[in-house]
Amino acid sequence: MPTTGILAVAALVVVVVIVIATVVSRYRIPKANEALVITGGKGGDGGVKVVIGSGVFVVPFIQRSASISLDATEVPMRVDEGVTSDKIKVTVDAVALAKIDGTPEGVRAAAQRFLGRETEVPGVVATVLAGALRGVVGNMTVEEVLADRAKFATEIKDEAAKALSESGLRIDTLQINAIQSDPSDYIVNLGRPQASAVRRQAEIAEAANAQESAKAQADARIAIAEANKEAALREAQFKKETDAAQAEAAAVGPKVAASQAAEITRAEQGNAEQTATLTKLRLDSDVRAKADAELYAAQKDADAKQYAAQKAADAALYAAEKDAAARAVAVERAAAAERVRLESVGTGMANSLKSQASPRLRRRARLARPTPRRSGPRVRPRQRRTRCSRRRTRSTGSRPSSTGSWLRSR
Repeated sequence: MPTTGILAVAALVVVVVIVIATVVSRYRIPKANEALVITGGKGGDGGVKVVIGSGVFVVPFIQRSASISLDATEVPMRVDEGVTSDKIKVTVDAVALAKIDGTPEGVRAAAQRFLGRETEVPGVVATVLAGALRGVVGNMTVEEVLADRAKFATEIKDEAAKALSESGLRIDTLQINAIQSDPSDYIVNLGRPQASAVRRQAEIAEAANAQESAKAQADARIAIAEANKEAALREAQFKKETDAAQAEAAAVGPKVAASQAAEITRAEQGNAEQTATLTKLRLDSDVRAKADAELYAAQKDADAKQYAAQKAADAALYAAEKDAAARAVAVERAAAAERVRLESVGTGMANSLKSQASPRLRRRARLARPTPRRSGPRVRPRQRRTRCSRRRTRSTGSRPSSTGSWLRSR
């Protein structure tokens, strides 16, 4: 009995192990880039069950499982002799990424056609895309094909999508690599007018930019020249005003000194006249003859001083006029040199300086020149004695007094 129980337990363990091994071996989990197709039994659509991304238990002796790849496949293609709507033959090189549609319906349709024959998928896709490409090219001109390749590729994908979806396939991307025409230079000639227009526009824009740049540089040079001219004019104006002020001051100084000297002379002369008058009156009461002599001497001395002062004033005024004239000539020469450098503007300045400086100096010189006048007691000229008067004098026994005669004339 114990031996029988041990055998029964061992057999039960073996059965359990076999069952577990069988279950584990029949449980299928697809990879991320594949799908499981389960056939047999009553599950799925038409007895075909598709499992994507999850596990499933395949019933032994009832169901069968197979995996189908969902990897994208690169499909290069070249379509020769496609005819556009404007009757131009074109050759199109393109490359597409095709794959089995990752939906249960797509996997089921692809499994029914390509299960175990996945290598045939690129050829089928290339054939369908070639037909779609010819149909799209026939509805477009060469210019439209070249103008928007993305739109061209999209229309090809849309045209081929219906035929491929029935086979459980789809196009991820379609890239147009090259488009050639027959004749081969048609596309080149087609782009020449636009290239010429672009080149012409570029040349026009470049010329316009060069013109604007030259104009800007010319404006900058003109602005700099105008600024330099303005600065030179202002400097010349300042120099003119400074030279004129200096010349005027140099001319006024001697005139003022001469005028002061003349005033002093006139004051001294007045004092001398007063002194002479007082002396005359005092001497006239004492000794008329001596007074007359001294008065005459004082008058002569005053006349001499007045004459010397007048000559000194005239000489100073003449020297001042000569100095002012020399300064005016120097200013005119400087203005003439400046006029050569500043052209027409300097000419006006030099003429203005010449026309303003010389008349003003001569007018002030005439106003500053004192008017000579004689001062002092009036001396009556001595009458010439004739023979009759001498006879009367001898007969009367007296001589006329010059002082009395002068007082009677006064």
